[in-house]
Amino acid sequence: MNQVSPLSRGLKPELMKTLTSLSWLAFLCLLSTTLFSQTTFTGINSNDWADPGNWDNGWPSDGNDATIPLGLIVELNGSLVVDFNIFNYGEIHNYGSIQNFVSVENVGTFSNFGLAFCSNNGSFVNQGTINNSAEFTNSSLLQNEGSGIVQNNSGGTITNNVGGTIANDGAINNIGTISNDGTINNDGAGIIANYVTINNSGIIENHATWNNDGLFNNLAGGVFFNFGIFNHPTFFMEVQNSGAIYNTGEISSYGLIYINAPGGIIENQPGGNILNGFTAFIRNYGILSNSAEFLNLGRVENKSGGTISNSADMTNNFLLQNEVGGFVQNNSDGIITNQSEGTIENSGTTNNGGFINNQLDGTIENKSGGTIENHAAMHNNGLLDNTSGGIFFNTGNFENFTIIVNNGEIDNDGAITNQFGGRIDNFGNIFINNGWTLSNNGFIYNYGDFYNQGAFENAGAFENEGGITSNGAITNDGAITNDGAITNFSTITNDGAIANDGAIVNQLGGSIFNQLNGSINNTATIVNFDNIVNDGGIYNCFGNYSGYPPVNIPLDEASCPGEEVCDGIDNNLDGEIDEDCGCTSSDACNYDSSASMDDGNCEFGLWYIPEALGSGPAMLACSLPDGYYLANQDCIEAVIAADPFCLVNNWDALCMSSYNCCLFGGACTDPTACNYANTLLCLNDVSLCEYSGCIDPTACNFDPAAACGDGSCDYACYGCTYPGAPEYDSSATIDDGSCTILPSTSCQADMNGDLFIDTQDLLLFLGAFGGTCD
Repeated sequence: MNQVSPLSRGLKPELMKTLTSLSWLAFLCLLSTTLFSQTTFTGINSNDWADPGNWDNGWPSDGNDATIPLGLIVELNGSLVVDFNIFNYGEIHNYGSIQNFVSVENVGTFSNFGLAFCSNNGSFVNQGTINNSAEFTNSSLLQNEGSGIVQNNSGGTITNNVGGTIANDGAINNIGTISNDGTINNDGAGIIANYVTINNSGIIENHATWNNDGLFNNLAGGVFFNFGIFNHPTFFMEVQNSGAIYNTGEISSYGLIYINAPGGIIENQPGGNILNGFTAFIRNYGILSNSAEFLNLGRVENKSGGTISNSADMTNNFLLQNEVGGFVQNNSDGIITNQSEGTIENSGTTNNGGFINNQLDGTIENKSGGTIENHAAMHNNGLLDNTSGGIFFNTGNFENFTIIVNNGEIDNDGAITNQFGGRIDNFGNIFINNGWTLSNNGFIYNYGDFYNQGAFENAGAFENEGGITSNGAITNDGAITNDGAITNFSTITNDGAIANDGAIVNQLGGSIFNQLNGSINNTATIVNFDNIVNDGGIYNCFGNYSGYPPVNIPLDEASCPGEEVCDGIDNNLDGEIDEDCGCTSSDACNYDSSASMDDGNCEFGLWYIPEALGSGPAMLACSLPDGYYLANQDCIEAVIAADPFCLVNNWDALCMSSYNCCLFGGACTDPTACNYANTLLCLNDVSLCEYSGCIDPTACNFDPAAACGDGSCDYACYGCTYPGAPEYDSSATIDDGSCTILPSTSCQADMNGDLFIDTQDLLLFLGAFGGTCD
């Protein structure tokens, strides 16, 4: 039968395994005494390492290895040079100086206290706990294995020198300072948690988990390879990088990351993921390179001299700021997505060789001094604001679906397409260079200067209040409205409508071809120095046409079609009356999506009130909703104007009171009145107010004018009014029958002695009737 030691009863399996391992290790150590000498700490005299009497085989020395058993504590206060092996299963407390040149294997606890110093120049393997509050330097191998814990406390310093290696697959917790000039490898299930400062000038490889809540300084010459998880979870904690951080794992930051110059690099390699969280900052003075997934929910500031290079997916949902002197390069495989509520501010240079997508409600702002160069593909579904002094240079394919506001310069050597629904407001300069195209299917409003040396294709609406200078080709299948100046040196082909209220100058060498379906309406000035071929209609309506007359169909000065308006007249003489007229308000009951001109006949429905108070807000509808009734339109609008709550939230008692007040006139708005009306609309009508008082007719202070009781009734006037009775009350004015002695009077029926015979006397008689007289 196997006997169980009393000490082992109830022990956990893990502890039993540890004790078993220790027992085998102790047994092997005993077997090895024939080859190696060994001394074991007994602590017979004290805890002092330096006392030979505390060792069973003398002091540890070269060839005489030391073992500290489980449960024992040894203290070292002097200087110790370790040229032997130390096996620690208990506790070593160092208050002095230890220099290890051979081997320390720690399964128990090794503590470095106060002004102590520990220098490892050999092998230090930890499976227990290293507790450092002093100075610990490693120039060889410090290996923290499995269940091992390295706790660097406040005031503690761990320095990994050149040639030193810290290999961790346990846990390292730092609330002091760790300085690395060698190599740190965080592997397996290793966890490094920094709460104060880690300074790196060497090489760090993280394959597990690195949690940074303090300051991580990756100094010049330092290299940080992240293949695991790098968490930076606390706001205002910092990563200062002047070396290189390479990530194929995950970096999550909610604090502040500096990429310093020169030499600072963060490279997110394939398979990596960087999250810059809410309230977080990345300030780049060096190089930020992305070849994987990069999501910004905070602020990324690319400072002067800084470079952002993107070859994969970079998504911005708050602020990406490229400052003066900064450079952003979106490479051929790169996609930069500016999401809803995201803002990209550019004051430096942004070079796109991939795809930039500005999504709905996103903003790209190219500030003064900023340059955006698009050499590939760019889509705008939000707002592109090119401010004064900003340059947008396109050699690729740029498509606009929403709004471009240009106060700077747009220089096109590629293809710009303003799609249906898109709008370009130009207050600066637009250049369409030779051989390139701007196609408009939406709206272009030109208040600045528009220079065309290539091809301008208009199938939408173009309104000019500035200047157009064309040395290229203008093809119009839409509408051009000119209130400025159009100077043509090349070809204008019109198959749509040109309305001129400004000046059109067709210079020598220029041609205007007004096609069969084309219409040119001139109410200002057309000067023709060369050739106008007219197959449609050129109407000189109260304007001035000079120069060569049009070829083919002559100038029509009799018919003066105007712009079509919704008035029941064929203003543009096209045989149709009020075409494209209708209600253009999308919230109207009779909204016409096909109409482009409003006819002023929009119907916006009627106001309705819910039948049950609190069941919903007032509602503007085209038909009667369920559970509602038609309201007085003037009164409900007055209520909503006074109290928007009635529209936004619920139609409650206050809304109804205000509404009734509007319908029926004034009300009593004195809060002290019985009939107080809580309303926002009515003025106080004093004549309608009813006030409180005593409403009990039997009370002494009964008020016949009171409308509601206020609890003030007084009954103090009741009592015995017969002066001869012991209950006599001189303040009483109404006898309550409480007198016990009746007055003597010659008037026998005057029971109460008030010299009147009335109901009170009868009540007194009836009260005494049937009694017995003594």
